[in-house]
Amino acid sequence: MKKGAYFLTGEMIIWLNRIMLTIVVLVIVFGVINVALNREIKVDDSVADMVIRRLYYSSGCFALEDISVEPGVIDIKKFNNLRLKDCISLRYPVKAELEKTEKTIFNNELYESERDLCLVQNEKKKCLFTNKQYVLISDDGIKDFDILNVEVIIK
Repeated sequence: MKKGAYFLTGEMIIWLNRIMLTIVVLVIVFGVINVALNREIKVDDSVADMVIRRLYYSSGCFALEDISVEPGVIDIKKFNNLRLKDCISLRYPVKAELEKTEKTIFNNELYESERDLCLVQNEKKKCLFTNKQYVLISDDGIKDFDILNVEVIIK
């Protein structure tokens, strides 16, 4: 029998440890990459926030437009169902309410049914987003404060 034929040498043990460590590191790296690629990204909060902000920042919606657009100042003449339908697509059911003025508008006639359905499913998936914003109301050049409550359903 030759000397050292059946025994591991010190150098072989070092290389086996290096190979095992490399395999463990590669498994961890591939696991982290796999988890990152397969996770579900929820953007519903961001979409709802953009829809809500569009209402009082865009002159296409309710923002007052004199010489320039005044974000956060709502032109009361623009605050109606038709304008809301034109501003926000029917894909997102929206309810907008001015508390002090006591005016409520919808972009979808079936909003209440959609809201009820959303609340039933809300335990599994969050679909109803609400926002309360202090705004100024312009009525023929007279400005007053009000609170804009907005509900958006993201399906």
